[in-house]
Amino acid sequence: MPESRLGTFWTTQEIADALSKSRQFVVDAINGKSTQRPLQAIKISGKWFVSDKDAQDFIQYHRRKESFVSPIFVARAIGRSRQFVMDAITGYGGSRTPILKAKRQSNRWLISTSDAEEFIQNQIENQNENLESIPVNLTEWFRNHYPENWKPIKELLGERTSLVGFRGAGNWVSRAKRIRLGRKTFLLVASILSLELDREDKQKSTHKTFSIRFQVFSKGTEAYLPDGLKLLVARDSGSTSQIQAGSGRNIDRWVQILMENLKLGDEFSVIITVGDTSSAERFTL
Repeated sequence: MPESRLGTFWTTQEIADALSKSRQFVVDAINGKSTQRPLQAIKISGKWFVSDKDAQDFIQYHRRKESFVSPIFVARAIGRSRQFVMDAITGYGGSRTPILKAKRQSNRWLISTSDAEEFIQNQIENQNENLESIPVNLTEWFRNHYPENWKPIKELLGERTSLVGFRGAGNWVSRAKRIRLGRKTFLLVASILSLELDREDKQKSTHKTFSIRFQVFSKGTEAYLPDGLKLLVARDSGSTSQIQAGSGRNIDRWVQILMENLKLGDEFSVIITVGDTSSAERFTL
């Protein structure tokens, strides 16, 4: 039993030490922010205190519950590769701070069930947050309304601006954005062309259709895209288009996908993937 307990109460740090967890793990249980067992506590002078019975029950629950799973189990739960989980454990080989606790036993990595559950929950929440992000309204670009992180193509592409847009067409606009994937930065370019088309019905009128070209460039003018980089465009209607850089030959400095005959109200996602990392952007017309 901890010697520093205040009467019949435990501090959050003492409970954390008993479980070999972080103090935040215990505080989250008190505040109801954790998927783990809730913990009753009282706050005195800005500090949480837990009754001896509640603390003992909480500790025993987690000690009984504690078991270990493998990196591949976690990988399958979040739909990623084993290497993605290993990078979280090792901090990308030691270049970053690890975000998933694990211990090595012989030649195996073991992750406690509670740490694995917390990591899985965070990954799922992050994925949902990306999917639910506010889409970029491309038609607003014709009124010179751009999101702050979408920059003029000359600013990011320099002399490569001649590769962007729609040659010989009049009413089109283009913008570029930096995309960070792992240790590398790429440039995503979106160009939108507006077309006024005549149609015959009871009286002659015009309607608009749009063409959109998405391109991914290497950041450096002389750099190649990594072999296997994928550019995917998925429409909410269900259709998808995909292109992969390299295909075994490091020869691509940019890749592109062209979408045509789009109408106002269409929505779609653009996903760039390199290895185990990906970035998604939502768009609407």
